[in-house]
Amino acid sequence: SNWIARRVIDMPSEDMTRAWYSLAASVPEDALHALHRVEARHSVKAEITNAIRWARLYGGSLAVMVIRDQEDELDTPLNPEDILPDAFQGLLVLDRTQSVEPSLTLVEDLDDPDFGLPEFYSVDLEGVTGHVRIHHSRVLRFVGRELPHMEEIRENYWGASELEHIFEELQKRNATSANIAQLVFQANITTLKMSDFGEILAMGTDSQRQNVLAAIEEQNRL
Repeated sequence: SNWIARRVIDMPSEDMTRAWYSLAASVPEDALHALHRVEARHSVKAEITNAIRWARLYGGSLAVMVIRDQEDELDTPLNPEDILPDAFQGLLVLDRTQSVEPSLTLVEDLDDPDFGLPEFYSVDLEGVTGHVRIHHSRVLRFVGRELPHMEEIRENYWGASELEHIFEELQKRNATSANIAQLVFQANITTLKMSDFGEILAMGTDSQRQNVLAAIEEQNRL
């Protein structure tokens, strides 16, 4: 609900995907158009943006690659050669708060980019009874602010929210802003009009000056 917190989370996420990507390899024009059509059909850019956003907010998120006819093989490694044309059905983005549980078993293959990270992820999927076990090769993993190794282990190999390191400053700003708003709401200007006010203070007797000051104090109390 805090607009500064939303900007801290949203702006970098949107900036990371605004320009999208460009292929360095030589790709036939028709194949490139086909790729862009698939991405547009399944809102891949928007889903990647959301995955980055929830990782920054909660410390971690997953984007599950949905492949047609492989729904019963989620706990097995993904083999690109087994993916049929038009089988890609988009990404399913889940943040770490949606019952996403990394496994205790870690990837031991030194050649695997996910070496040292959880080998499986157990997730709750809508419409499916019980936890679904997904192999790490079938998900895109996004992490928030990186943590020292021992802290990372305590956080189930997730990172920290980007809001944690600015939380105290946000609280200070919110408190200051609320106090200023309250003062502005309660502020009023009291005006006391009196003819020959300057002359009375300058030339009047002590009793006259005391009467004027008493009247001002009384008006301020009102």
